Amino acid sequence: MTVERGVWLDEFITIAWTTPGTSPREFLHLMITRDLHPILHYGMVYLLQAAGVTDIALLRSINLLGLPLVIFAVAYGFRLKLINLSQALIVWVLFASSPIFFEYFAELRSYFLLYAASIATSILWYVLMRQIDAGQNVSATTISIWGACLAIFVNLHYFATILGGMLTAVLLMRLAIRGLWSKLLVIAVVSLVAAAPALVLGALQEVSTPKGLMSWIKTSPIESIKMSVRMVEGAAARNLAAVACAVVTCLFILEDWRKWVELRTPVILLGVIALFLGALVLANAVTPLIWDRYLIAGAGAVTFAVAILAASSGAPVWLPAAASAIALLLQAQTLRSNLGIDERGWLLSASAVAQLNSECPTTKIFAYPAYNHTSGLNDNDISIGLKMNPISYGYYAKKFQFSYEDLRPGATIAASGPCPSVIWIEHVSPIFAANPNVDTEQVLNEFQISKIGVAEMKRYGLGVVIVVRE
Repeated sequence: MTVERGVWLDEFITIAWTTPGTSPREFLHLMITRDLHPILHYGMVYLLQAAGVTDIALLRSINLLGLPLVIFAVAYGFRLKLINLSQALIVWVLFASSPIFFEYFAELRSYFLLYAASIATSILWYVLMRQIDAGQNVSATTISIWGACLAIFVNLHYFATILGGMLTAVLLMRLAIRGLWSKLLVIAVVSLVAAAPALVLGALQEVSTPKGLMSWIKTSPIESIKMSVRMVEGAAARNLAAVACAVVTCLFILEDWRKWVELRTPVILLGVIALFLGALVLANAVTPLIWDRYLIAGAGAVTFAVAILAASSGAPVWLPAAASAIALLLQAQTLRSNLGIDERGWLLSASAVAQLNSECPTTKIFAYPAYNHTSGLNDNDISIGLKMNPISYGYYAKKFQFSYEDLRPGATIAASGPCPSVIWIEHVSPIFAANPNVDTEQVLNEFQISKIGVAEMKRYGLGVVIVVRE
């Protein structure tokens, strides 16, 4: 899980859209016409690269910002005596031992920050709901912190924009029921301002991005349900002690009205998450849009709700120790099972190309841009692909000290002399997902490449290396 692990396509896209020398106008143009994500994470990377920070490990370290965000939100809830010490500890234990933490901490995408912001936003939502229910004055400070957390959250991913809107709607409904119209207006305005960048950019992207940009998502209705279940499992960190105590608490709520009054807020939060996931699953049945990492938007809310329910009043005194012990065991197991995670990305195929080059130094290497589709490529697609090549293939070519040539659709590759010609194509997994037994000729035809000679193909991770010999 180190920040030096292999880089993959979406990380290269992040770097390419924000590379030094990209003007603010060009950056915004790329965001509007070639992407379907809010601007916050890209914007941070853009500013860092503009300041001269271009090393992938340093850029990935942006994710460190998620740690103080969670700590601050937990500490604020504890300071207001709305979260007890055991609950605060369980929130942190679940967060720090979640598979989501280990999987996404060392990745130059928004998903780790999305998880952290989901927890922070859920905590501030909980604080506001508890204060409203108790008839306490909701301070300007709390509303401001809510606005800041919400702004971070909803501008990291559009699934978060949806969930943030749902949480805001519940808040406003609660204020309306209590007749707190002035507070309702203030929170509505603050929340709208927080979400404005995502709403405006999303509308522009909807009318400006090419149709079919997300057509690679093929999630079936059944698989969308499975992904939702896996998200909940990961958010609960598979922590048997915490989950068992949370379930027992829910059973007590069913038979004791006093428990419901005390704990209805985290139960409502889980209800919002259930509605959020249910709506996405239904929408996915019409147009596939769910991907496992996108659901992380709801993971922080699950983590927080489980912690609050598990460590509520009357919870066993041994719970924090038991949850912490289980977390340590799961962390050790996760670290052990993820020992090979640094080999992900394009590292496997790049290593294979470097090995071929070292065996025969006059080997010609051709790199085909990693498009998100292979048919109907237009001049703009090709231009964007070639813009990506120096960032993606160039990264590994520099790492392993070999040179390559860009490969365009319609090219013919021939071996000349004793050394082969190598065709390096990354991110071809959709082709193999459609047909696991696809052969060399079919792959070449798919990418509109001709060859003269004998070709042999090998798969490495998500990519292929095709060696053409005389």
